[in-house]
Amino acid sequence: MTRTTICGITALLFCTIIALVLYLQPGSHQPDFAPGTTVRVFLPVEGSTEKVRYERYASDRVSRTVTDIEYVDGGSEQITYWGDNNLRRTSIKYFNNQVKSKATFDHQTGKYYTSHQVYRLDGTLERAGELLTDGRYQTSYYWSDGKTLSRQRLFNPNRVFLSEKLFREDGSILADVVQAQSNQREIVLYWPNGARQANYSTNLVNGARGVFYGEDGVTIVCEFYRSYWLAEELYLNSAGKVWQQRLTYSGNGSQTINLYAADGSLAAVQMWKLRPASNGKPAYKLLSSIALYRNSDKPYRIITATNGKLDGVNEAGQDATGQQIADPVLLVEPASSTIPEPGLTERGAPKLVYDYE
Repeated sequence: MTRTTICGITALLFCTIIALVLYLQPGSHQPDFAPGTTVRVFLPVEGSTEKVRYERYASDRVSRTVTDIEYVDGGSEQITYWGDNNLRRTSIKYFNNQVKSKATFDHQTGKYYTSHQVYRLDGTLERAGELLTDGRYQTSYYWSDGKTLSRQRLFNPNRVFLSEKLFREDGSILADVVQAQSNQREIVLYWPNGARQANYSTNLVNGARGVFYGEDGVTIVCEFYRSYWLAEELYLNSAGKVWQQRLTYSGNGSQTINLYAADGSLAAVQMWKLRPASNGKPAYKLLSSIALYRNSDKPYRIITATNGKLDGVNEAGQDATGQQIADPVLLVEPASSTIPEPGLTERGAPKLVYDYE
């Protein structure tokens, strides 16, 4: 074998090795298309919710145009893209050949919705959203007929919850909710006739305070404050004067009820023991004592109680000799109006987040 032949074989072997090395190098980030093909098929990895995915590309074979996805649960989705930045433009989801949801996305991020609709299995509209001209996003939820509003929410341009209106199934407004900074929330509840029912100001740290109104929306029935350790309620009569004050201390399980005469003077102070239900034992409330007042800041008589029953005084307010000790109204727990809770966290309510899935 000549020297020239050996050199030629060596050169050929070197080129072969180089070609093999280049062949085994990882491919580029561009799709690995067959010649002339603009469709790519993806098979799912183990545990994926997708059954198969088809991606279609423009003639440059880099810009996606349409993605079709078949899901394991029988649903499917079609996604289209903005042509100049490869971001999502629209999405339509189907289940059993019925539209499940639709969404359009912004041109800048391909993530924020500019509109969306979600449908129930019976085809009625469950909720829908739209981007407003000021950059806020509005989401509307509907009752089972798909037409009557159940709630309407506003999110700021960063899709953070701002406010909400809630409606009853008959279309009447139930509440207005406004979210402020530092977890402060302002809530207005309405009677079915449209009159204001209550004003609340709630805070995760300081609790809730507000005013509860009669069905005319004007007459104040109760003013209240509630926190984790204390609840205070002031009940007013038709003349606008306080006739009952309740102070509940959750820390020591006690409640004080102050009762006032028509002229505004203190008439009685009832002391109660409160015990919540625990370890299978029911909750209970027992009367401890009653202090009676008559135009003085000092009680003229204190009546103790054993096992919740007054000592030495009957239900008519008389002692063992028949002497009238007190008005019997002052010896029993007074009635009080039920104050609606301000949380509006009814079971099944959607979370205060921006979504459409």
